[in-house]
Amino acid sequence: MPVNFYVALCAYVGTILLFVLGIWLWIEITAYRGSWGRFRTTQKKWRCHYCGYVYLGPGEENISQCPRCQSYNEV
Repeated sequence: MPVNFYVALCAYVGTILLFVLGIWLWIEITAYRGSWGRFRTTQKKWRCHYCGYVYLGPGEENISQCPRCQSYNEV
């Protein structure tokens, strides 16, 4: 069965593009699933009273520990 050069080239490029599209979709789906748990929790924006560092902490607590200077901060 004779195959035209352009048909073979289009089939080759199309196969590569479908493969890349499949990998991209797989990465996007796994990234979305991995970040799903982060959006369900509430977070507060904290500012350390001692060093002034701004960070995100748990939203349910009234006391948080600064990741920079390790001091405890109240709401």
